[in-house]
Amino acid sequence: MFTDESVDQLRAAVEKGEVDKLRTLLRGSEGPSELAPLLQLACACTETGAGRMKCIELLLEKGADPSEVGDGGSALWLAVEKGTSGVVSTLLEKATPGQRAAAARTLCEGGSSALDARRAAGKGLEHVTKAEFR
Repeated sequence: MFTDESVDQLRAAVEKGEVDKLRTLLRGSEGPSELAPLLQLACACTETGAGRMKCIELLLEKGADPSEVGDGGSALWLAVEKGTSGVVSTLLEKATPGQRAAAARTLCEGGSSALDARRAAGKGLEHVTKAEFR
């Protein structure tokens, strides 16, 4: 598990597109589930320079799941919403087949993201399981 300080450093590296710093900070990370929020952060930005794309690729290589839904939606949903086709292509290209299928499901649930559908139903994300998005 990352400390509050290391989370701040990781977020700053992603926001600035500092892939070498991100790679160093990720050494010893416990698992891919810790990486999904960083991938979502990288995909939420409208400006995706070469550094940010490299961060996205690194996070995917480390096992970040583009289909995992966070506060803003899945990484794929965020990339589509921001209109960053290069990021969408990278997410779909680098994801596992299962992740691609799950990520695609987050894009369409009555014309909105699964997160929007939950919010419309008056449900929060406090006790959400991945099974609810399948």
